[in-house]
Amino acid sequence: MFIQNANFGQEAKLKCGHVTEAHNSGNHIHQYCEIEMVTDGEIEITVSGKKYIAKKGDIALIPPFKVHSFHTPERVEMLIMTLPNFFLPATVGFDELSAERDAYVFTASEPLWHYLYETGFHTTRTKHFFKLPEDRALIHRLQAAIHLIIAEFLSVTEESEVSVSENTLARILLYVSNHFTEDITLGKVGEALGYNPKYVSACFSMINGISFRDFLNSLRIERAKALLITTDSTVLTIALECGFKNESTFHRVFLDATGTTPAKYRKSRS
Repeated sequence: MFIQNANFGQEAKLKCGHVTEAHNSGNHIHQYCEIEMVTDGEIEITVSGKKYIAKKGDIALIPPFKVHSFHTPERVEMLIMTLPNFFLPATVGFDELSAERDAYVFTASEPLWHYLYETGFHTTRTKHFFKLPEDRALIHRLQAAIHLIIAEFLSVTEESEVSVSENTLARILLYVSNHFTEDITLGKVGEALGYNPKYVSACFSMINGISFRDFLNSLRIERAKALLITTDSTVLTIALECGFKNESTFHRVFLDATGTTPAKYRKSRS
């Protein structure tokens, strides 16, 4: 299992992919909801160890922090979309959305499928940044479609019990992703959530090849990359805003993660 770093933290963006060829994603998790809409062919989707075959007319909704993967043995046409939280209904809380469900793939009702096609939802392309008022109409159209998908998903599936270890890891990852710009440690995470720091550290053993420190730094680097591109702030200012104690540590971690320095990264994308 691996973490999709770009789908954690404060810089999450609307991300859309259109799969048309055979592909195997491997087991992974992220902080935000994912919608998979199959418009042709079929795909094997695994969520929390349960396998599903999704065909044309089916929609998969992957809640936050669910280990999942997909495999397309043959050609398929599908939309994969990860969602910033502001696209979600305010009435649906994290506990309800991330609860274990008896199924994560459902066949869309005819009215829902018709609406998604009529509004062009299945052709949505990635929008990294939204601006108001220019993008207001687009945001409202996407929100309407997403709210309908979530409403139907919650109405046709039922909650079931989630394992303690999986739920604990989800809460730890959520807490770290919401506080990574602060002076955060294993001890502080444990104190905030009521866990022993050693237990918090052990929970990361469920994730292949990443420690608490690796995960924390990955969130900070993703945030720093966005600030380097979108602001004129100094490297030191960005380092401090992202939770690093000094510029030299930021420089070292950034170089290890990206293979380049913050200044060169900014220049290459200016």
